Amino acid sequence: MTKTFIGGLVALCIIAFNASASYSQVPMRTGCKDLAEAKITIQEKHGEQIIFRGISARGHVTFIHLNTDTQTWTASIVKPNDTQSMCLVDAGFTGELVDNKDSIKAFKW
Repeated sequence: MTKTFIGGLVALCIIAFNASASYSQVPMRTGCKDLAEAKITIQEKHGEQIIFRGISARGHVTFIHLNTDTQTWTASIVKPNDTQSMCLVDAGFTGELVDNKDSIKAFKW
């Protein structure tokens, strides 16, 4: 009886901890959208402007957008096999711009 009670109490604590942790997380704005629709969402709805773009080793183009007032940011990609869609792969609400231009190397082809 005591083992059952303790086991139930432990299970209840685990469930309560997981529920509170999931409510504290910011929902990610992920998924693929039409390129024009995604740009409107990022730039107009969230006020984020592009601060980085580059071609990944996997062949897609990666974009990082940032709203310097609210500190929200979005990472997105455009895949080479679907150039009319933008996939939002990550987003956040805090970060830091690193102002160390000496450590950034430009790619030369």
